[in-house]
Amino acid sequence: MKKFLFLLLITAQAPLWAQDTLFLDQQGQEVSGKKAQYARSFKQEGNMLYTQTFAMPERRLMYASTYTGAKRQIRKKNLGLLDVLSVKTYHPDGALQSEYAYDGNALSVPQWKMWDQEGKLKAEVVEVKGQAEEENKSYLVRRWYDEEGQTIREDIYAKSMRGYRWQESVPWKDGKRVEKAQQGAGTGTESEEAPEKETSSGFQEVVEDPEPVNISFMLQSIGYPLKAREGLIEGMVVYRILIDESGRPDYFYLVNSVHPLLDFPIMAYLPQIQFKPALDSEGEGVKFWVNIPFNFKTL
Repeated sequence: MKKFLFLLLITAQAPLWAQDTLFLDQQGQEVSGKKAQYARSFKQEGNMLYTQTFAMPERRLMYASTYTGAKRQIRKKNLGLLDVLSVKTYHPDGALQSEYAYDGNALSVPQWKMWDQEGKLKAEVVEVKGQAEEENKSYLVRRWYDEEGQTIREDIYAKSMRGYRWQESVPWKDGKRVEKAQQGAGTGTESEEAPEKETSSGFQEVVEDPEPVNISFMLQSIGYPLKAREGLIEGMVVYRILIDESGRPDYFYLVNSVHPLLDFPIMAYLPQIQFKPALDSEGEGVKFWVNIPFNFKTL
């Protein structure tokens, strides 16, 4: 039997603790309750596993997930060997932050929406039909909105006989697509080739770059999706993330796609990734772009 390795290439409500609860550190390792950074409770029903993950010590609900897979793996509670069916993430005040559902079928459209703390829609995945000569084509689009509800970027997947395949990531400005010739050419929109020091307001000097806090822990929740692993789908998924002044992701888009079976589960958990924010010369947090690669490899 092949062994699989999942490697990352980067060096409210209070629960009533059930008997089936693990207390975990930042790396996802089991520790005593007093040392725990997170707590994860489990409920098993057949080949379904329901989990809730809380930030400690405040016992704040971060996200609730549903997994499916072989019963023997569910009994082991090895999330890395299961498929994620649904995820709900929550803002620190307990408000719903994002909602995701996907059956892992290459021809299916994932259901995903993300809201700000005021309840305004920030992003969603929609299915779009082609126009004119492309009227028989359909596309899957992850669309981001500004505070006025105007589109600011789209990640586009084109549908084929074998399923959806990532096509491009397109910025928008003033209600229109920014063509490739314009991207990064005085439009005020970052390009995929933009330097790492670029912030949301242009090129701003920082004295300290953002530092990931819980990525290893989040990867434990994402795992290596079962259908992708069985299909020997591997490669590096790269998301570009705008980290806000508090160290939380404000906005993200694809830089490199491997397959929807890998792209989408990462998307479901990205709203809960945390960083120590970038700091300016005054010691104040500033928004900052980072590229985060996720490498899936079968051995």
